[in-house]
Amino acid sequence: MKKLVKASLMCVSIIATQLLASDMASFDKKVYDEGSKLFNQKCASCHVTKFYSLDQLGENYMNDNKTLKLKAPVLNQVTFRLKQQLGNKSDPEFQYYQISDFIKDYAINPERSKSLCMEMVLEIFGTMPSMKGKVTEAELEKISHFMYWYDPKKIKK
Repeated sequence: MKKLVKASLMCVSIIATQLLASDMASFDKKVYDEGSKLFNQKCASCHVTKFYSLDQLGENYMNDNKTLKLKAPVLNQVTFRLKQQLGNKSDPEFQYYQISDFIKDYAINPERSKSLCMEMVLEIFGTMPSMKGKVTEAELEKISHFMYWYDPKKIKK
């Protein structure tokens, strides 16, 4: 009987966790808009939101950043690398959480060894400064929601 109760509780726990995860990984317009606003306040002074094609970025990096004179990788480049490098694309919920956890950790504790940037990009920009004390975990949660759902195709070029 105890085994049956324990197994039942485990099943309920797993189902509840999956339901919570699917809710959290769902697009939320309000959180997206709040994350967009926070990104613009806390991140966009370095990670500009203007869209640059991969060709433009590649040319810029081959020219040692003399063409675009960027301070850091641009938003569309960062979001592309996050989705390319983290999680399983066939499991969007898991990918969402991996990206969110990465952003929350990297923004506070950036290290070159944790970076997802290509070596050429790291050579130009180095490692970003820590945002510790400048952004809260709750704000990073909203920023990561914005970044995960960000679609550069919908941004005016």
